[in-house]
This record gives sequence, C-alpha cells and structure tokens, in this order.
Amino acid sequence: MLELVNIYNKISQIEGIITKTLADWDLFSDYLVKNSNNLAILANSLPDFTR
Repeated sequence: MLELVNIYNKISQIEGIITKTLADWDLFSDYLVKNSNNLAILANSLPDFTR
C-alpha cells in the first residue's frame, strides 16, 4: 500500500512539473508574440556573423 502511495506522490510531482513548465511556456510564447517586433529589430541590429 505504501508503495502505491509513493508512486502516486511521484506522479503528482511530475504532473506539477509538467503543469508549471506548460504555464512557463505559455508566458514565454505570449512574451515572444508581444515582443516579436522588438526581437526582429534587435536581430537586425546584431552584426551578421555569417559573412
């Protein structure tokens, strides 16, 4: 029985990590969408390292 409780707790921990990661990714993608113009300007102002 204790083994089942341990497995359940581990699954809950993993679930929490996944939920947090998805929430962070959501925030990050929102940030990218809102700041895509700024990021494009920044990218264009960087020196071209491909030359």
